[in-house]
Amino acid sequence: MTTVYVAREICKTKDRGYYLTLESNARQTLRDAGGIGRGGVSPESRLGGKFDIVLYWADGYPRIVIELKKQVTSFKQLKQDSYRICNALRNPSNRVQRGLIAFYTSWKDRRDADPRNRIVEILDGVEHDAKEYLKNRRPAVRASMHHRRIPVAGNSAWVAAVLEMERA
Repeated sequence: MTTVYVAREICKTKDRGYYLTLESNARQTLRDAGGIGRGGVSPESRLGGKFDIVLYWADGYPRIVIELKKQVTSFKQLKQDSYRICNALRNPSNRVQRGLIAFYTSWKDRRDADPRNRIVEILDGVEHDAKEYLKNRRPAVRASMHHRRIPVAGNSAWVAAVLEMERA
């Protein structure tokens, strides 16, 4: 259901030069983008799965792939999706421009650490580990983390964030 709500919010944007699909087959998405040529695809490319959301150009070519995750506490939880997105970005003739992993994390009713600082540590750890994971990819892929303010209530804090990956 989260996927539907996120897609609905994307559709509210003013830029309507695109359309989107939900639960799109990864292999077909890359075919549509021109990212799969002749011959077989390595099973290591993890293209047997699905992308939660794919934004297409108005001309019918995929441009952004999006994965959604809940309660992320480390990059380890995002590694498989990162790998699939990197493979989507691998072919330079591919029209996919970037991949996003949008996620939510929280620190609830814990007295052992400042909740805001703990959320910042989680986000910094995810970003650092993602950059380490991606630094030796060919072609190069760069990562950046985006989030808004971190709400705090008592001993709890939460945030929605996006790990953005694009060809360097």
